[in-house]
Amino acid sequence: MNNLQSLLEKALNYHQNNQLMSAKPLYDKVLQINPYQTDALYLSGILLHQLGQSDQAILNLQKALHCSTDKINILYNLANIYFELNLIDQAISNYQEVLKLDPNHISSLKNLGSIYFSNNPQKSVEYFQKAFNLEPNNIQNLCLALNLIDQKKHAFELLRLNYNSFKNDISYHNTITTIIRGLNYLHLNQNQQKFIENLYETNLVCHDALNSLLSEYFFKSSKLIVANIHYDSNFDLSHISSIFLKFLRFSCVSSKNEEWALSSIRSFILLNIRNFKKANSQILNDLLEAIAIQEFKLEYSTFISNNEKEKLNKIKVKNCINTLLKACYHQINNDDVKILNENNYYLLSEVYSIENTIAQIQIKSNTLNNKVSIQVASQYEENPYPKWAFVQRFQPKPLKQFLIERLSNKEGISQLPNEISVLIAGCGTGKVLTELLTQIHYKNAIGIDLSIKSLQYTQHKINHYQLHDVSLKKLDLLDSQKLNEKFDFIDCCGVLHHLEKPQLGLKSITNILNNGGFMSLAFYSKIARRNINLMRERLKGIEANYENIVECRHQILNYFSESDPVFQISLSTDFYSISGCRDLLFHVCEHQYNLLELHTMLQNNNLDFCGFQFSDNQKILQYIKRFPQDKNALDLKLWHQFEQENPDFFLAMYQFYVRKIK
Repeated sequence: MNNLQSLLEKALNYHQNNQLMSAKPLYDKVLQINPYQTDALYLSGILLHQLGQSDQAILNLQKALHCSTDKINILYNLANIYFELNLIDQAISNYQEVLKLDPNHISSLKNLGSIYFSNNPQKSVEYFQKAFNLEPNNIQNLCLALNLIDQKKHAFELLRLNYNSFKNDISYHNTITTIIRGLNYLHLNQNQQKFIENLYETNLVCHDALNSLLSEYFFKSSKLIVANIHYDSNFDLSHISSIFLKFLRFSCVSSKNEEWALSSIRSFILLNIRNFKKANSQILNDLLEAIAIQEFKLEYSTFISNNEKEKLNKIKVKNCINTLLKACYHQINNDDVKILNENNYYLLSEVYSIENTIAQIQIKSNTLNNKVSIQVASQYEENPYPKWAFVQRFQPKPLKQFLIERLSNKEGISQLPNEISVLIAGCGTGKVLTELLTQIHYKNAIGIDLSIKSLQYTQHKINHYQLHDVSLKKLDLLDSQKLNEKFDFIDCCGVLHHLEKPQLGLKSITNILNNGGFMSLAFYSKIARRNINLMRERLKGIEANYENIVECRHQILNYFSESDPVFQISLSTDFYSISGCRDLLFHVCEHQYNLLELHTMLQNNNLDFCGFQFSDNQKILQYIKRFPQDKNALDLKLWHQFEQENPDFFLAMYQFYVRKIK
């Protein structure tokens, strides 16, 4: 007996130190001596699952269940294995058995809430509510589930009231980001509005979400400002709120109404600058600085009237207000930036300082050989895209956990190594790279792209977010074998469809993906981009320069009715910056697909479809409601049928995960 216990303790010690192959023979030896040794059956079951031998793991745990009087942990771990293997009915059954023995088993309550989250959110709320009642730190799951059953305001108020307990928690702010999408600032009470303003200061809540929340408020406030400039001979600006200025400084204009508001205020100030009372000078300058920051982010995409051009040409005197006025219309020079610094307008001057810093960054470079790749590189050297300022921050987690939370098809996740290598193929300006690497644990990561300017921007963000063990190279992904390395995870979103032959690009990166490794891919939908294609036909032969892009945007916003298919292009956030609009309407190379074509492409490369990625879980619910027989939402033929019925469903690209089949 002592020898048996000694073997078991030695096996457990190896197991706890992640020396799985040393632990396994010792567990086996214990079970040879006593096939019904409960602890050995239980622990070896967990180990076998870690080794990818899930069928044998389940058998051992089931044997342990029959032998043990303490069934809760065994049932719980059995349920976890079933959940990971996507055997949902068995997982539910075992979690419910745990709750019969211990109704307050929080982990089982949370996991049942997660299981029902996508296809039965009301039931999900019930389980998460019980977990929250037992432990208030389970508030985020509850709020996300409430969000799915149209109880956004209730979820938001819960998050606000509990904020002080979680104000340093990154994931809590990410939950707030999710909940505030779809809320309206004007419909919030005074305490809630103040809470929203304070969130800007944290720099942890997504600015796009705050933009959406404040959009109607910004538009209506702008109309009042313009009306006051029209009718008040004193041109009083004292009613401009601090959150109005924060919207301009931190968010990005992304709708026709918002652009009208921005350009109208800018125009009225320029054309009436002599009439403002001196008492307004500070708030006027602050407003101009905020407008200038916004225009810099948009790359001065808003239309300039002839009256404004004439007035700008008359500005000769170099002083603070004239410098701010010019900065609202075009980039200013170093002498102008000095004037800003001398007058304490550091927010705007910092924007220019960062641009100068980025331009000095050195990047390793390889020669491009493909003609189309050279043309694409030239576009992004002129207009790096996207020029982003903010990404949500996350508590990093193992890639296994990251994928389990996202994928319907969980097969093979448990076999991923604990230390992974990552490639971001076509990292652009680094937004996807930064978002990914702040969410997962990784051993090393490489980002490749065609454009030096884009990679310089990426390196600046890597430095800012203090990412470790990341290297960048100018390299065509068609030449990815030159990396002389294989990867466990590859991200290649929104890239392959800009190659001359996307199928060759997919083959190239698949060849450097380890067997059993995962990829995140994104392609343009032929169906969803039909309106963009209409406009592209009209733009054939027009050079993609700054003046033409500004004029094109002006025409779409002002000369197409909102019912015209072409006007729908303005619903894209990309439409509102120069680089974004060029990528959207003037790209030198773009291929589009439907889901049947992608299904064939994946099969040809031995890639198994693992599920779509959506920012809004309501989308999965919408599909499952239409095709309840595909409860895991993995049938691309049914998805194709669904898209034909809902042609705008994939406006933001097909974004999905795949696994390389061994």
